[in-house]
Amino acid sequence: SVRLRFCKHVSIENPFVQTKLNLETLKEATLGISTELANHTDLAVSGVLEGKIESKRFEKIITIKPRSRETVEFTDLIFQDPKLWWPYNLGEPNLYDLRLKFTARDDICDATHVRFGIREVEAYTNEAGHKGFKVNGRKILIKAAGWTDDLLLADTPQTIDAQLKYVKHMNLNGIRLEGIWGKDHTLYDLCDQYGILMMVGWS
Repeated sequence: SVRLRFCKHVSIENPFVQTKLNLETLKEATLGISTELANHTDLAVSGVLEGKIESKRFEKIITIKPRSRETVEFTDLIFQDPKLWWPYNLGEPNLYDLRLKFTARDDICDATHVRFGIREVEAYTNEAGHKGFKVNGRKILIKAAGWTDDLLLADTPQTIDAQLKYVKHMNLNGIRLEGIWGKDHTLYDLCDQYGILMMVGWS
């Protein structure tokens, strides 16, 4: 697909959310948020980066030098009683929306949003020396199959959606990528939505 994206002086790039869950209680999560602000002008731009996740709001005043990028981070954002993302058959794959907006001189330069799940994935080695995985502190049996893109890259959001529903109907909870790994972000977003784990770059 081809897209045109418009901004005024400054664009918001590469938003990312990292989650850390309290595995003892599952009642508290700490979020770290980072993004880049890109100044496309020959002058320094000062403004406010605002973020919002449900009712929680946060902001920072930032100055970006001419023709440069500035990484902005929000750390230690605490969420109580979070709705967790679980793989298929373990629970609901709950997702949150992060909304970001950069304003300079009362003008909105750019705005974006990203969906994410609050989850904690970890590996362990059992007594026999085999690798295992946990999601949100619970051991999980990964049941996955190989995923290959359409040979002529003719996949559409509708066909990808249908195939991921087949994955669930086969009682699988994961896929491993063995091809080009998608021509856009559709596959990744739908896996998040359906609770499907993904092993990227297997081949």
